[in-house]
Amino acid sequence: MKKIVLLAALAALFAVNTSFADNGPDALYSELQLPSSWSVNLSGGTTFGHFTYGSSITPHAGIHIRYSANPIFSLYGAVGGGEFRESGALGDISYKNRYIHYGLGARVNLLRMITGDNSVTRYVGTYAQTGMALIRSDVETGASRAQFPGQDYSGHALLYQLGGGITFRIHRRLDFFIQGELNLSNSDLLDGYERQPGAPASRLLVDGDAFINTSAGISIKLGSSSARHVDWQQGYHRIDPLARSHEQSIQRMETRIDLTNTTMDTVHDRVQMFERTLDDLSHVLTVVHADQLMTLNNQIERLQNRLQMLQSELDQLSGQLVERPREDRTRYYLVAGVYLSAENAESQLRELQASGYGQAEMIRDRGLSYYLVTYSGHDHEAEAREELDRIRTEINPDSWIYVR
Repeated sequence: MKKIVLLAALAALFAVNTSFADNGPDALYSELQLPSSWSVNLSGGTTFGHFTYGSSITPHAGIHIRYSANPIFSLYGAVGGGEFRESGALGDISYKNRYIHYGLGARVNLLRMITGDNSVTRYVGTYAQTGMALIRSDVETGASRAQFPGQDYSGHALLYQLGGGITFRIHRRLDFFIQGELNLSNSDLLDGYERQPGAPASRLLVDGDAFINTSAGISIKLGSSSARHVDWQQGYHRIDPLARSHEQSIQRMETRIDLTNTTMDTVHDRVQMFERTLDDLSHVLTVVHADQLMTLNNQIERLQNRLQMLQSELDQLSGQLVERPREDRTRYYLVAGVYLSAENAESQLRELQASGYGQAEMIRDRGLSYYLVTYSGHDHEAEAREELDRIRTEINPDSWIYVR
């Protein structure tokens, strides 16, 4: 049933995505050649820390979501992470900090701002960026001979970030960049060691730990594949930040109105489609539930019939055992088990005798194809039944009387 629901949901989502790709906003943007403003930066590189006791060079990675207001200025949100570590190179100092940081910042294309729009700045850019972030540290320190002992530490600290880099346009939707970034913290515990335990709290840019990231990566431009991204937009001049005319603004507003109308129509169609999908799923679930309920009822009925047959056979067997013609003196035996194999019967007989049942016996009368192992034998039926009640209560609820 879960598979049916999952397949139906996937089919519905596939239909939505296919229709949206044919009639969605990209088609309108492509037709009017409006520039797109969003991009995703993926980067990786190395980190070197300037801490109380230094740090080895370690790898790090990050992702930026960036919005470009114009070819010069953009804003970004960033998430990154890596590991600081030192393994005994500095006076047997050892620590490891698995960290993650997240923050916001701004970026300025210096080359475009200074030289304006030209054949170089349409393909190459140099930028500076700055931001604030929180770093989440998880520090583990080892034994050391340092003046002040290290301490395991988990918590947040503030980062001030300052960096820059160079970017190259290699495709309409893809850039390559190289950058460096200095990160200054208000905490001196990024390596687990304080410079002076008990001193006042660290001050940003003065007492805190610091580290440098150097990285390279790609910038993926979002939006229509046929429209130039804002980062490389032509005709934008640094002297006039409001270069777009009033007519272009009106055209953009009209385009967004058309886009909104198209989106509303698309949403309405999707709602109707999902309603039909939910109706179909409800019908499927009802049918499946009915089939499963019928199957369970049939199985229960077959089990009840089988139990009645077994009970009838057991009653017949008990009657045969009780009513069998007796010769000479009648004895009443309390049965512990019935076995087809003499070896298994002898094994249980030894167990009973070892458990204190000295009168235990193994019986196989003429005409029987099985062996009976008994706890004891009695000359009187009342005595046997009294002992049978005790055994059923304390030892074996399935014990019964064999009359011989």
